[in-house]
Amino acid sequence: MSDKLTVVLPLKGRVKYTHRFLSYLNEKKCPFKILIADGGSDVNLEETLNYENVNYEYIRYPADNSLPDFFSKMKDVTSRVETKYVTLQDNDDYFDIDGMNKSVDILEKENYHSARGMVIHKGNRNMYAKYPNSIIDDTSAGRVIDQTRHFHSNWHNVMYSNILKTTWDLINLVKPTNFRFVEQINCYVPVAIGNGYRGDYP
Repeated sequence: MSDKLTVVLPLKGRVKYTHRFLSYLNEKKCPFKILIADGGSDVNLEETLNYENVNYEYIRYPADNSLPDFFSKMKDVTSRVETKYVTLQDNDDYFDIDGMNKSVDILEKENYHSARGMVIHKGNRNMYAKYPNSIIDDTSAGRVIDQTRHFHSNWHNVMYSNILKTTWDLINLVKPTNFRFVEQINCYVPVAIGNGYRGDYP
């Protein structure tokens, strides 16, 4: 599965979390390519990255001083993804490698366009336990309605790369001024395009 999935890691500061995140992946010998899109103010970060068990590419962008700066960065970094599938991750989280492989396997074998397992929060609590059922319908409108009634974020889902590219092309074109709305676009576009899987694996 390692040649089918890319992890996009957008950065803006929080250098300590970036090192913690990459140290974890280094320890686990992460098999996926990591595209690091850095729009933070620490221009020396790249020099401090030394993780031999992580296949990462560091891309330095102009500082994210505005939402349009961020949109431009995300449009560019997602356009660089060459694998069939992609996931967005944050540097203050960890992801389960087996769970990522499970998500890819579901997309390979079943009629879904995005997939994810549980998101485990402090105290071993599944943040997404309230609405465990996948978003499935024959129409885009039906899936959007189902997503609205049973809302969970799809920001971290594994999805077809063209979906994430389309999402950030759209955001970069429209340039919304409210970041909450930006997140909503990321949540709705994948299910507008196809079924979204919600699993009970980490």
